[in-house]
Amino acid sequence: MLLFALRSAGYMVDALAGNPLVQRLGLVAPWLQNEEGVAGLISVSQAAEAKGGEVIPAAGPEGAEGVLMPIGGYYFEADRGAIPEYDDKWNNAGWESWLTYHPADKPQRLDKPLAIVHSESAAIPQGVQTFLTGFAGEATAQWLEDVTQFDFYDNPKDLTRAADTVVDHFRIGLDG
Repeated sequence: MLLFALRSAGYMVDALAGNPLVQRLGLVAPWLQNEEGVAGLISVSQAAEAKGGEVIPAAGPEGAEGVLMPIGGYYFEADRGAIPEYDDKWNNAGWESWLTYHPADKPQRLDKPLAIVHSESAAIPQGVQTFLTGFAGEATAQWLEDVTQFDFYDNPKDLTRAADTVVDHFRIGLDG
């Protein structure tokens, strides 16, 4: 079995470690946070939890106050991610449980050949670098220049480049 993940890569890494049914893993724009730098958001989470939750808009225009992602773009644009099924809500109480899981600190657990496609302009590139530094297995890393996190979601050129890298990685697994 070959598996591909976008974003929730850390959970995928843990789930696949030691699983003999999975031969290879491909990750595109993975969110691999580590412990450094999350303390402020954990404080926000604890304060929101103490209030019984604090639901805010998840996306908004660039520079908006009180919004999880005040960057416009994908989640804010109706022709991209702001589809009717997307409720555009985030509960600040959710930060702690999400951010206390540190997949970038566990690369030694993964025992499968790995392909990662990422960009310095996408989410948490330093987490990917930390993960790859500690990963002792076979890794292919494709770093795309000036590709944002959202370009990996719906920019045909960047999707094709990422998919080609992962397909080649899986093809090796099928052929080898």
